[in-house]
Amino acid sequence: MVKKQILNPVASVFKKYVRNVNFKKIDSNLNLSILNSRWDSMNRISTLLQKKLISNSLIDEIKVFRINHSEPTDQNLLNHVTDWSHFAILGLGNWGACTAWSCHDGTEIANKGVSTILLITEAFKDLALATLDSRGIPDLPIYIFPHETEQMGIEELDPLVEDAVNSKIIPLIKET
Repeated sequence: MVKKQILNPVASVFKKYVRNVNFKKIDSNLNLSILNSRWDSMNRISTLLQKKLISNSLIDEIKVFRINHSEPTDQNLLNHVTDWSHFAILGLGNWGACTAWSCHDGTEIANKGVSTILLITEAFKDLALATLDSRGIPDLPIYIFPHETEQMGIEELDPLVEDAVNSKIIPLIKET
């Protein structure tokens, strides 16, 4: 385990966030978990993520878990994800409950040393940021999709997922 201290430099003087997190040290294989909130668009996004990340050769194995989007993920599953994974992607925060629970689960996973990113739609960005702030990790990485993802086909989602992979996910994986 590599110990890192994370500070939030933009926090108010009354609320400084300091987390001491033991990030997992990667010896060889890099394992990634996708927690899929079962939106049809997230099913398509998940398929695209898997293809792009495996072809990129940065990830050795990907597991996709389909979770209920309107309640917290089962603690046993969260424990499995944190035990097995080096990196986790959670989404899609596309309405109130799924956004709040994605933030909840994402902070639980991140606090156990797994690099984490949330996929959120633009309509729920403020809710995601407020939830992350209230859970003490306002700087947890998020990628913002257009809110119309449910109406988008795989061809329309492909460039958005490509951007998410290249601008947020790969840099986070390389930091891991």
